[in-house]
Amino acid sequence: MTKTLLKNTFREIANSKARFISILAIIALGVGFFAGIKATVPSMYNMADEYYSQSNLMDYRLVSTVGFDKDDVKAVENLDNVTDVMPSYFADLVLKSNGNGGNGNVIRVTAAPKSYNNNKTLNTLNIKEGRLPEKKGEILVEYGSVGSSDYKIGDKVVFGSESGESNALDMVDTLEYTVVGKVESPMYISYQRGSTTIGNGNIVAFMYIYQDDFVTERYTEMYVKTVFSDGDGSAFDDEYEKDIESFTTVLENTADLRCEVFDKDVIGKAKQELEDSKNDYETEKSEALTKLDDAKTTLNNSEKEYTDKISDAQSQLDTAKKQIDDGKSQLETAKEEYENGIAIGESELSSAQAELDSAKAEYNSGVEEYNSKISIAEETLAEKEDEFNAAKSEFENNQKPQLETAIATCKSQIEALQAQIEVTEDETALAVLQEQLTQVQAVLADCETKLAMAQEQLDTAEQQLNNGKQELETQKAEGQAQLDYALAQIQSAEQQIADGQAQLESKKTEGQAQISQAETELATAQEKYDNGKSELEEQKISGRQKLDDGWKEYNDSKAEADDKFKEAEQKIADAQEEIDAIADPEWYVFDRSDNPGYSTFAQNVERLGAVASVFPMFFLLVAVLVCVTTMSRLVEEKRKEIGILKALGYNNLSIIMKFAIYAVFAGVIGCTVGVLIGINTLPYIIYNAYQIMYYMPDISIVPDAQSIILGTLAAVLCTLLVSVIVCVRELSQSCAKILRPKTPKAGKRILLERITPIWKHMNFSAKLTTRNIFRYKSRMFMTIIGIAGCTALIVAAFGLKNSFIPLTDTQFSEIFKYNAVVIPKEGGTAEQLDYLKNTINNTGDVASIMLAGQQEVVVKKNNVVKDESTYLTVMEDPQRFSEVTELRTRGDKKHLDITDDSVMINEKMANELSVKVGDTVSVTVDDKTAELTVGGIYEQYIKNYVFISPKLYSEKFGEEPQFNMAQVVLKNPDEQTAFGEKMLTNDKVAGVTYLSSGMGEIEDMLNSLNMVVLVMIICAAALAFVVLYNLTNINIAERVREIATFKVLGFYSRETSSVIYKENIVLTLGGILSGLVLGIFLTRFIIQTVEVDNVMFGRDILPTSFVFAALLTFAFALIVNFAMGFKIKKVNMVESLKSVE
Repeated sequence: MTKTLLKNTFREIANSKARFISILAIIALGVGFFAGIKATVPSMYNMADEYYSQSNLMDYRLVSTVGFDKDDVKAVENLDNVTDVMPSYFADLVLKSNGNGGNGNVIRVTAAPKSYNNNKTLNTLNIKEGRLPEKKGEILVEYGSVGSSDYKIGDKVVFGSESGESNALDMVDTLEYTVVGKVESPMYISYQRGSTTIGNGNIVAFMYIYQDDFVTERYTEMYVKTVFSDGDGSAFDDEYEKDIESFTTVLENTADLRCEVFDKDVIGKAKQELEDSKNDYETEKSEALTKLDDAKTTLNNSEKEYTDKISDAQSQLDTAKKQIDDGKSQLETAKEEYENGIAIGESELSSAQAELDSAKAEYNSGVEEYNSKISIAEETLAEKEDEFNAAKSEFENNQKPQLETAIATCKSQIEALQAQIEVTEDETALAVLQEQLTQVQAVLADCETKLAMAQEQLDTAEQQLNNGKQELETQKAEGQAQLDYALAQIQSAEQQIADGQAQLESKKTEGQAQISQAETELATAQEKYDNGKSELEEQKISGRQKLDDGWKEYNDSKAEADDKFKEAEQKIADAQEEIDAIADPEWYVFDRSDNPGYSTFAQNVERLGAVASVFPMFFLLVAVLVCVTTMSRLVEEKRKEIGILKALGYNNLSIIMKFAIYAVFAGVIGCTVGVLIGINTLPYIIYNAYQIMYYMPDISIVPDAQSIILGTLAAVLCTLLVSVIVCVRELSQSCAKILRPKTPKAGKRILLERITPIWKHMNFSAKLTTRNIFRYKSRMFMTIIGIAGCTALIVAAFGLKNSFIPLTDTQFSEIFKYNAVVIPKEGGTAEQLDYLKNTINNTGDVASIMLAGQQEVVVKKNNVVKDESTYLTVMEDPQRFSEVTELRTRGDKKHLDITDDSVMINEKMANELSVKVGDTVSVTVDDKTAELTVGGIYEQYIKNYVFISPKLYSEKFGEEPQFNMAQVVLKNPDEQTAFGEKMLTNDKVAGVTYLSSGMGEIEDMLNSLNMVVLVMIICAAALAFVVLYNLTNINIAERVREIATFKVLGFYSRETSSVIYKENIVLTLGGILSGLVLGIFLTRFIIQTVEVDNVMFGRDILPTSFVFAALLTFAFALIVNFAMGFKIKKVNMVESLKSVE
């Protein structure tokens, strides 16, 4: 190829800048969109890998029901492929106050990452503000987290003392912490914070404290790092997942061994010690009971001996008594009258005198006591009255005026501060004024409180003084009445004694002689009797005392032994309870995929990758197709130039190279520009949408070389190849033939002309437009195909957006009717879970309850297996199932009922298994398999469920269904948090989940995908505009002579333009209609391609999507027609009509 021809090629580019730029723009759009979308997925994966690598994110998180000790950690540390181990602690605590009025939220408090032995620190925190905890009582809060956003460095975080059924101080050393920093953790990159069994069931934030703040003996969790994440590969590829899945088995085997060791070393040892304690207790109890029995026998013998001695002494006393009775009988004869009168009189007189003396003494004592008490009471009352008067004077003269002055001062200051606040706009000054106002208001409240308290104390003292005076008067009256009554009694007794004394003296004189002799004999007998009685009483007292001392000692010993027995039995019972309370040792192995943020990020990128694998390919295909059309028509348009070059002696290769260079130059520049713009814009735009959901660093671009090469080769080679082919076809003719204009196609009657009624009613312009369209069928079809392709892409983008709607609106509003799921700690039959239904009903918040049993299953049909996110669900009462979930077909919305002879499966599962109603599927639950008939295929968009009645389940699987959850419809869905708090106070409830949280996660995911769809719509619209512009520009260039002819014949510019416009509009409408139909199939293909196992997108495209796609394309057509009108006006009639012969 000569230098001259090369210059001519570049001059051609300069002379046809608009066409060259349009080709370049189409290629740039197609390749740029393809490369940009394709670069997004590896860039996001690479960013996540780098972030996790820098943070040294764990591969496994181990949790045990009994915690971990150092031997457990060592056992894991010594496993092959384990590089680092970091045991740690965590506790779920209830926030008491966050300093801004927020109470009752559940916070998961975790030990700040700290290296263990020689291991590296895992899950390194990214410090955004402040520093790490350096001592006990310091805490870190999450940076940017909603649950921690109110905290500043230096704030106090205070937790409540109760953590569910546990005491928080049994887990942590203190309940008050000082914020020293804000951090981000690679463990929690999303807004999801998980659930808990305390509070309202939701964790609102994570916080980190110094490890020594935890007081539990055993570690509560353990993080493990393996060699699988240290290599060059990505943690999101299949190889890593396989390695992790394989090593999980190793960890589970280690867990089983360590659980056996725990059973043996801890539980077994505790049981043995308890058994030994029981045996020792029984031995000691037996020995103590034997000693007590011996002591009791000795006491019983002593009791008998004592009784015998007392019996003998009583017999002797009875003899003496008989002698006294004989003496009394003789005395009765001598003192028949005296004894009946004098003795009785003396006795009565003596008794009366004694009583009188006693009464007098008592009366005198009472008078003295009365006078003393009254005197003391009057003195005390006088002192209290003086104190009251002094206090009252002090209050009224000093304290009260001071407080009233302070109150008045505070009120004036408050009014002044409030006036300043109303006119102050500066936020800093406003905050200072607000703080001063709060302080003055506090002082005012304190002064008012002191004044009220002082007045109240003064009133109380005055009331007490008055009560004391009244009580004194009452005591005086009552005391005087008692003294007067006692004096009257004494005077009466003195008169009675005087009368008796006179009678006694008279009788003494008459019977003194007889009494003397009888008294002498009676005195002798009485002396003997008294001596015997005294001895007997002494023997009784001394003997009984000894026996009582013995019995007391016995009873004390027995009581002491019983107390020791009870204490020992209580210790044994406590030990037994502690052993029973020790949970069965079980380890739970969680890998990165169990982390909500990690898994949802991977799933979202996977969905984006699915979209990126389909839509950009069609986009590139349409762009390449239009480029091919443009280049082929460009070469045909340059027919005369090709003939001239051939006539001048240029060989065919040189001429082909001219157009090849044009095509390659446009392709390479377009690809370069497209790739540079695409990979430097689209990944950032799309990732920014996802960054709303995640706490992740900024993305760094990782170009997908394969996609760049594929897009560049497709664009360049296709345009180059079509240029060469068309050029070769033209060069195959003779030079003279090439130099002549291409013979116009012969005019033929088109089909519409044969329909006379229609054709006759068409004007000249319409007939001309119709003939031109059908005369050049290749041009017509290529234009329609190009426009149809762009319209189809816009429809597909809108259709993909429409397919997201059922995942939220339909699934969570029409299909799922329940609001919450209550999960018991232990499942059971309907009867065994009656307590759960009663507990739920007792909240008063529930409209409907349905027990359900749900378990993962494998469904097979003709060797096709469905096991991903697939669950067999047994409903307690299928007749009431519509209260919690609506079963219906997707197309006609026909209601479906669960019967006892068939199961219901969702549409996505039915499509994947190629199952229709009446077919049989194989369902495997654990190790049991049953053949079940499909009775209906229902509408479902999230996960896969096989619904079965309890009766059919029992028949097919040979056991009663076990229910492990309760689906609850709330009267007021807005009160779901309060309902969850009530349920979690029951120790038999493991957790409460809310449907709204699942809906929120889906909405977050769809919001990110919506941004991707918006990018697709904008790029597709841009491609449509460029395609329309390019095709219209070529159409005008090819018809310059025709346009010039119209002008020569006298057509106005408007009429000339309308001919072209009408053709473009008709072709555009044809392309739009074709594109709308093509868009339906393209949308279905894209949706079925990008769907993941546990999600079915909607299949319906909204009418508005077709309207928007059509309007966008048509609007671009009108804009292009308007722009091309200026080009039509510039057509030079003379130059265009010059003869080429």
